Amino acid sequence: MDKEATDDHPVGWQMHTYWGEKAKAITFLGQDSDVNDDIRFAVATANVTWNAPVAGKTVPITMGKMYTWIGYELVENIGNPNYTHGSSYNNAIPFTHMGLSFDVSEFLPSDKWGLTLYYVNGWDSYIDNNEAKSFGTYLTWQPNDDFFISLATIYGAEGWGRMPNGDATMMYDIVATYALPQVDKLSLGFNWDHGYSENDGFGTFSNTTSGGHWYAAVGYAMWDFTDRQMGALRYEYFDNTDGVKDANITFDNGGTQVGGGSWYTITYTHNITVADNLMLRPEVRYNNYSSTVRPDLPGAAFEPGDKGHTADDEVILTFGAEYVF
Repeated sequence: MDKEATDDHPVGWQMHTYWGEKAKAITFLGQDSDVNDDIRFAVATANVTWNAPVAGKTVPITMGKMYTWIGYELVENIGNPNYTHGSSYNNAIPFTHMGLSFDVSEFLPSDKWGLTLYYVNGWDSYIDNNEAKSFGTYLTWQPNDDFFISLATIYGAEGWGRMPNGDATMMYDIVATYALPQVDKLSLGFNWDHGYSENDGFGTFSNTTSGGHWYAAVGYAMWDFTDRQMGALRYEYFDNTDGVKDANITFDNGGTQVGGGSWYTITYTHNITVADNLMLRPEVRYNNYSSTVRPDLPGAAFEPGDKGHTADDEVILTFGAEYVF
């Protein structure tokens, strides 16, 4: 449910809810009783926007829980070129934030530039798990209809899954899109992420470093076969060698994390619009990991179809149907 803030009606609002599996992952930090619930409901966003008059300009101020400003892909994947989210989206960036944003773009010298400032509790939380806040920026430049580039940042004492008030977590994200005027059927996208978490990752366990980094690079190529068929190819590489993120990490036989890993994925999605509000999305995806996934984790119960975490690559076939009301 969305209502846009306009000049005639300066107050708008947004509320998006999720049910089922996606609701389990959209917000990580909440009430302790939520952790093991099998049936989940999540309010992904719930915010109010006010177009505030400031010094003769309009400053949209958003208050509440909002989607992140970081990354190429959107939470709602119908707006993405591929049906499944990229691994970099799932691991490199936050999904939501609770706090305030201030769009101060009208104070910039050109309407080709945009700037929004953020003051939030942290990452993927509707509560504050420490006494610190995080600060973010989102700077955009669009010189023409064919090219767009943005720089997103966040900084705050938000150690991954921790409670301290001093462990800084920071990252920046670059997104660029280009629609080639020479080839009107082809458009390109690029996403780069780099993050650092103080006193976290593999170095915490080995006492060799004071923190850990993670990196991600993603490239997109979209081709319009017809007005109703579009192919989307995505290649991504994610480096979690420092083990900061809980993905493709390695344990010893005692269950202690001893390192991280990296992986790349290649995904092709064929988007078929069969009606104005119905899209069919067959997809093939290949994941390749630098090491087997959690190969030495002791006492892990295997789920149906589980190979025992011994595979270092996989092919995934997916078919999605998306209907917009």
